[in-house]
Amino acid sequence: VSELAQGFTDTLISRPIDLEGLQVADSVYMSFFTKARGFGELPDASDTLRLEFLTRDTQWVTVWAQGGGTLDTAFVQTFVAVMDPRFFHEQFQFRFRAFGRLSGAFDTWHVDYVYINKNRSRSDRFINDIAARKPLTPLLARYTAMPIKQYRLNAEGETARTVLTDFVNLKNDIDFITYNFSIEDRE
Repeated sequence: VSELAQGFTDTLISRPIDLEGLQVADSVYMSFFTKARGFGELPDASDTLRLEFLTRDTQWVTVWAQGGGTLDTAFVQTFVAVMDPRFFHEQFQFRFRAFGRLSGAFDTWHVDYVYINKNRSRSDRFINDIAARKPLTPLLARYTAMPIKQYRLNAEGETARTVLTDFVNLKNDIDFITYNFSIEDRE
């Protein structure tokens, strides 16, 4: 395979989802967040990320596509309405397919928070999720790791006074966030 060869690089396929009995009037929307590049390489303008839906007669239909070439430092939320009656069946599936360079970790796309449900609209942009964005800061005051014998010589002095992280609230709601953790001596 040539280093410059292009084709479908990554595919993410859902498990079957039962949409039997639903119809266009039920306002079924799929939403998701995408970001080009992340910690990888920015997809070129000729590269794409596609969303496809499986029809009742097992044909994949492209319902959305995003080209590369544009760097955005934030995730972008997209809404796709399920409007074709061919998609309302008990074995409905969706798949994301990336098209780009085949020879390595190139043309990187990130997909997150995929959500499909009825009674939605394009303005239904909030997700019922509160998530930690950063790992906890070290428990140790001066180091990220140390031998237990060294720690026990001055446990109070070697333990950080505070441990921090950062949370994001994706709901359109004010929720107070509290968390706890405990430390056990497992020897």
